[in-house]
Amino acid sequence: MSDVAYAAFSHMHFDHTGNANLFTESTWILNKAELAWALGAPTPLAVQPDSLSGSQSAKTRMIDGDLDVFGDGTVRILRMPGHTPGHQVLVLRLKRSGFVVLSGDLYHLRENRTHRRVPTFNVERADTLASMDRIERIVKNTKAHGRAARPAGFPGATEIPRVSRLAGPRAASPDGTAQSSGSTFTNFQGGMPAPRLAGLSYEYLVTAMRSFGKDERTNNLDMPGFMRALPERERNAIARYLSAL
Repeated sequence: MSDVAYAAFSHMHFDHTGNANLFTESTWILNKAELAWALGAPTPLAVQPDSLSGSQSAKTRMIDGDLDVFGDGTVRILRMPGHTPGHQVLVLRLKRSGFVVLSGDLYHLRENRTHRRVPTFNVERADTLASMDRIERIVKNTKAHGRAARPAGFPGATEIPRVSRLAGPRAASPDGTAQSSGSTFTNFQGGMPAPRLAGLSYEYLVTAMRSFGKDERTNNLDMPGFMRALPERERNAIARYLSAL
């Protein structure tokens, strides 16, 4: 990945940092508050510290607020806390498309935006609502398009394809499952399948994930390889995350 100059993250949950360690030749742009939270003890829910180990060898640029990456307004990282302490949104200014917002996990579902609903697992409700207000002003003033990991309902928005299996460079074990070194999630890309599982009970999700990991015939999410690669504690963490939506 030597052709990538900069790497930045909306936040430090494992489904947003899974391939981070592939970019150790890039300059990592890291939010100070977010990094301190992610590496704190006890480890926050849905954070996989090993997925951030590349920051120890990569060149880093620490920020504590907004950043105009190139100084010309084309790529801006905006501080939008609430989901996590240092959550960020990316705003691009493209020649043909105009302004485009990559909202990270500011909005998980369309209903979060339409009804200003704050997930119970966000770290701070007031910050979340303030960030929602800020991005809505930006969208209105710039007539921005949106792009989200989940269908948040931005004007002209398109949903990032949901990747439900391990992807990227990896080694295969004899049974065909993906193996990673150091971190379970090193090779995991994409967002969690929240829209299809939201609202189910924690007990149901844990049971279902166990069966997905053992028997492909019970799997309707096309992700048995992903589930087989997860240790029990990570399955439980995902189940808690989804059942809280």
